[in-house]
Amino acid sequence: MTVKPYTEAEWIAEAVKRFGDNSRHWKFKCPICGIETTYEEWVNAGAENSAAFACIGRFTTANRKAFGTTRDKTEGPCNYTGGGLFRMNPVHVKLNDGSELQLFEFADKP
Repeated sequence: MTVKPYTEAEWIAEAVKRFGDNSRHWKFKCPICGIETTYEEWVNAGAENSAAFACIGRFTTANRKAFGTTRDKTEGPCNYTGGGLFRMNPVHVKLNDGSELQLFEFADKP
């Protein structure tokens, strides 16, 4: 896994450049299943605090296993979270307060 480091200001600037000022339109890609999800979709699922950190599949009924020998190969979002045993979120954002977030990559297109 290649880590992409950002400062908080750099990360916000990149999001605005790609998707505009409205953060609800910012879109991220799960590092495991590849599903692309907007911040608004996490909000609508009641999971805004997990945006770009855990796959939307953890908060919907349409999820599949991210890891394990019985990993479901069907389409759709998975149940991956960046806070589990396998931390594969490739973007590391150093916040202004000195803490760090490990997040999903931005999606390619809005």
